[in-house]
Amino acid sequence: MNPVKAGDTAITGKAEAGSTVEVTLPGGAKKSATAGEDGTFSIPVAGLNENDEISVTATDASNNTSAPTTATVGKAADKTAPEAPSVNPVKAGDTAITGKAEAGSTVEVTLPGGAKKSATAGEDGTFSIPVAGLNENDEISVTATDASNNTSTPTTATVGKAADKTAPEAPSVNPVKAGDTAITGKAEAGSTVEVTLPGGAKKSATAGEDGNFSVPVSGLEEGQTVSVTAKDASNNTSTPTTATVAKADDKTAPDAPVVNPVKAGDTAITGKAEAGSTVEVTLPGGAKKSATAGEDGTFSIPVSGLNENDEISVTATDASNNTSAPTTATVGKAADKTAPEAPSVNPVKAGDEAITGKAEAGSTVEVTLPGGAKKSATAGEDGTFSIPVSGLNENDEISVTATDASNNTSAPTTATVGKAADKTAPEAPSVNPVKAGDEAITGKAEAGSTVEVTLPGGAKKSATAGEDGTFRIPVSGLNEKHEISVTATDASNNTSAPTTATVGKAADKTAPEAPSVNPVKAGDTAITGKAEAGSTVEVTLPGGAKKSATAGEDGNFSVPVSGLEEGQTVSVTAKDASNNTSTPTTATVAKADDKTAPDAPVVNPVKAGDTAITGKAEAGSTVEVTLPGGAKKSATAGEDGTFSIPVSGLNEKRRNFSHSNRRFKQYISPNYSNCRQSR
Repeated sequence: MNPVKAGDTAITGKAEAGSTVEVTLPGGAKKSATAGEDGTFSIPVAGLNENDEISVTATDASNNTSAPTTATVGKAADKTAPEAPSVNPVKAGDTAITGKAEAGSTVEVTLPGGAKKSATAGEDGTFSIPVAGLNENDEISVTATDASNNTSTPTTATVGKAADKTAPEAPSVNPVKAGDTAITGKAEAGSTVEVTLPGGAKKSATAGEDGNFSVPVSGLEEGQTVSVTAKDASNNTSTPTTATVAKADDKTAPDAPVVNPVKAGDTAITGKAEAGSTVEVTLPGGAKKSATAGEDGTFSIPVSGLNENDEISVTATDASNNTSAPTTATVGKAADKTAPEAPSVNPVKAGDEAITGKAEAGSTVEVTLPGGAKKSATAGEDGTFSIPVSGLNENDEISVTATDASNNTSAPTTATVGKAADKTAPEAPSVNPVKAGDEAITGKAEAGSTVEVTLPGGAKKSATAGEDGTFRIPVSGLNEKHEISVTATDASNNTSAPTTATVGKAADKTAPEAPSVNPVKAGDTAITGKAEAGSTVEVTLPGGAKKSATAGEDGNFSVPVSGLEEGQTVSVTAKDASNNTSTPTTATVAKADDKTAPDAPVVNPVKAGDTAITGKAEAGSTVEVTLPGGAKKSATAGEDGTFSIPVSGLNEKRRNFSHSNRRFKQYISPNYSNCRQSR
C-alpha cells in the first residue's frame, strides 16, 4: 500500500491482479475496489485525519483473504508557500545578497541580466548568496522554495549607493583630569565615540550635530592614559587619540563639622572640623561668627545670648573655597542636674538572657550582677531597655541604675532572680488522618496548649487542647493533596515542631453494586459470582449463619458453604473498605446437578479397514473414540442409544475408546472376528 496522508481521497497500492481489495476505515466503514491486471488498485475515501489507522485486505476469486496490511495516516501534504524572504539592504559592489527566509528553503536571486543564483537558508533562516557586478539602481528579485516545491512571492530590492569606506578624522579630546566624570571633545557629527579606559573597559556616546561628545566615566587617576576613537555609520573607525589624565582640581568640600551639644547660656560653640578650615556659625538672628579649626580640627567660636530651642547652623570652608554642608543644632535646656527616676525592672528568672524594663528615654541603664560585673545599654525613645546577661541563678540579686546625658544617676532598683521560665516546647501534635471535605482537624497535643493549623492558602485556625489532650479545629474547603501544618504552643509561649499532613481522598460513601451470583444448586460447596474488587462478600445461609470471602482483583468471589437443599434461599451482599454495604442479591437453590456417569458403551466388533465404530450407549450421550495415533472422533447416540463414528486407517492392534469418564479397550483380531471389551 502506498503512503497515506491526511486529506487523501484514495487509498492506492498493489495487490493480486483481479483480487477484491477492501479498506477498513477508522470508524469501521469499509470501501473496496478490484485490482487491475497489473495489480494496482485505487479505493476512493474521504475524511482521513493524521494518525488515523486503516487496514487493507485482498480477497481472490476463491474467497481466500490475505493477511491485513495496516497503515497510519501521515501528516497532510504541505501546500503552503513560504513567506517572502526579508532581504538586507543591497549596495553597489556588494559580493553577497543576505537576509532571512524559511529555514531549509532554497533561496534564489534573479539578477538584473536574468541570471539566477541560489543558496539554502540555515536553521535560523539566514542566507547568503554570492553575487558580483551590482550597480547602483539595479533591481534584484528574491524567492524562497520549500521542500514541497512551494515558492514564495518574490521580494524585490533596489541596489543602493556603494558603502562609505572612508574613516572619520581622529577625535579632538579636551584635557582630562583625575576624578573627571566625562571625557569630552569633538568628532565627526553622528559618529560613535568610544573611550578605552586604563583597565581596558570601553564606554561610548554619539557625537552631536555640532560634533561635540561627552562620554560618562569614573575612577580616573592622575597619570593614567585613555584612548578615544570615532566610528561612522559605515563602521569605519578613526585612528585613536590618546590623552593622559592630569592632576585633579580640588572640588571636595570638607565634611560637615561635628558640633558638641549646645545648651542655653553657653558662651562658645565648640566641635571638630577639617584642620585649618574656617568654621562659621550662623546665630538665630542671622549674625555670623567664625574661627579657624586647629591642627587637630577642634574649634571654639565665642557666642552669647543663646536660649533654649534656638537654632544655629555651622559650616567649614577649606582653602580652595569649598564649603561643607551645614550642621544644624538646636539649643538645649540649660545643664540638667536632676537624676532620672529609678528604673522599673521586669521580673527576672533564672537562665534569662536579658534584664529588661523601663527607664528615662536615652539614659544609660546599668545592671550590677551578683559577682559585681556590670552590663549596660541605652533606653530607647519609649524608655524600654534590654541588657544582655548570662549565668543568672534562682535567688541571685541584681541592681539597676539609669544615668542621663548630664551624668545624673538614679537611685538603684534591686531585683531577686526567680525560678527559671519554662522553655521546653510541647511535642509535635499527633494529627488524625485528614480527608477532602473534612470539617475539622482533630488529634492530640499537650493538654491546655493552643493548637494552630495553617491551611493551604496560609490562613490559620486554632483551638485549645482539652485535659486529655484532644483537640478539634473547625475548617472548610479542604481538597485532596492539600498540605496542612499543625503546631502546639504552651502557656509559656513555647511552640512545638510542626506536624504536616496531606489531605487524603474524600471518604467513600458509595455502596458497591449488588453482587451478581452464579446459579446455586443443591449440594454446592461454594457460592460464586462477581462483586466490587476487594470487597468483602457475605452470604447469609437459610438458617441465618453467615459466611464470607474477599472478591479478587477481577471481582470474582467464592464463599465456601455446605448443606444447601433445593428450594432454600441465600442472600449475598458486598461491603467495601469504607464499610459501605450493597443491597442484597437473593438466590434460590436449584435442583442438584446430575453427577452419575452413563454405563460404558457396548461396541460392536471392530475390524481392520472398518470405516465406522458402531454400538450402543446412553441415549443422547456424546460417544468419543480415541484412535491409535491419539486422534479423537465423536458422534451423538440416538434415541435408541445406537451410534456410528466414521473412522479410517484401522490396522490390526489394540485400540482404546472412551465414553464420558469411563474407558474400555477393544482388541481387533487378525481375522476380524475375535473381539472383547472391558471397563
